[in-house]
Amino acid sequence: MDDEEQKVYDDIATYGWHAVNVFAEPDSPGFQYSVGFQRTFAHPEILIFGQQSAVMHGMLNRIANGLRAGRRYNGGLKAEDILDGYACLFRPIPTAELSEYLGWAVWYYQEESFAALQCIWPDRSGNYPWDPDASDELRRREPILHLG
Repeated sequence: MDDEEQKVYDDIATYGWHAVNVFAEPDSPGFQYSVGFQRTFAHPEILIFGQQSAVMHGMLNRIANGLRAGRRYNGGLKAEDILDGYACLFRPIPTAELSEYLGWAVWYYQEESFAALQCIWPDRSGNYPWDPDASDELRRREPILHLG
């Protein structure tokens, strides 16, 4: 195992999960996701797009704390304990998208199947990316991997 791989295992052993940060590129927003939620908390992994790295990490940390306390963030759920003053929504990520967006989780679980949810946050006016009044900037920063 190389140092990066060992860090994933070490973080999961120490904290129960590991965060993977993917930096923005000119044609795609940055994102962050968990590895270890399924094994530690029997809960789907979580992916968040388009916030600053520290904000996304804080959101994942709040979710992990909620999971430790017995909370569940199921698809379709509205949660107000993730981002101060805003309600986040959770939607399942299609299995076909997992290797594209959650590569380290695919590596970690290997042949074991796992589920993942996208944590979707609104803009300052409370619009989600699919809302008619959502800005093009919000839609760019927060692509939705699953509609419905």
